[in-house]
Amino acid sequence: MIRPIDPFHEGEGWPADVPGQINHILVKLFELDETDVTASARIREDLDLDSLDGVDIVIALEKQYGFITEEETVTKMRTVGEIHAYVEAKLASRSS
Repeated sequence: MIRPIDPFHEGEGWPADVPGQINHILVKLFELDETDVTASARIREDLDLDSLDGVDIVIALEKQYGFITEEETVTKMRTVGEIHAYVEAKLASRSS
């Protein structure tokens, strides 16, 4: 269940790096423990997020980073690190 908050405002506690930002968003949206959200954390098995949560992740990434992605792309990812790599690649391709 998504909390009714907006984790996208930069400010105190907002990480400077993209992986940290993604972790922050996941922690806030899904009320996860910060220590559980690591690059190696498995989305389904370790964080207990399902395909509907994957849709919410897509929406959050689109809102934060301003790019459109297919829901299937994120819902096929197995770890938080795969999300990190995907977003960083999208941002890099957009800036080149």
